[in-house]
Amino acid sequence: MRLGPGLNGVSFYGRQVGVAANLVHSLTVVPADGRVTTVDATQDAELFWALRGGDGGLGVVISAEVELLPISYVFTGRAFWEVSDAPGVVAPTSLCFLELPRAGLFAGLVAPIREGQPA
Repeated sequence: MRLGPGLNGVSFYGRQVGVAANLVHSLTVVPADGRVTTVDATQDAELFWALRGGDGGLGVVISAEVELLPISYVFTGRAFWEVSDAPGVVAPTSLCFLELPRAGLFAGLVAPIREGQPA
């Protein structure tokens, strides 16, 4: 089971609440034997912990009970610059991350954009 935005369970709120698996309370799963079962920390706990930390092959999760986070605001955005300008942009921006509150997270991706490719 993969949790989070493609970051192997580390959500954008990971600095504040830890990995996304910590917010899973129960899972309804269909294991290889075909039965439908709900697992949690007390009922079939071994399968529950394996599903929370595993990478598949244990069954098909058909529903999940997860704790919601009380998020009041979210900021998003994108920035593009010429490759030659990257040192002047990335280094000062990285220093700003040291000042982020625990509740904040910056996720960045540096990738070349081919000529004619939409940004």
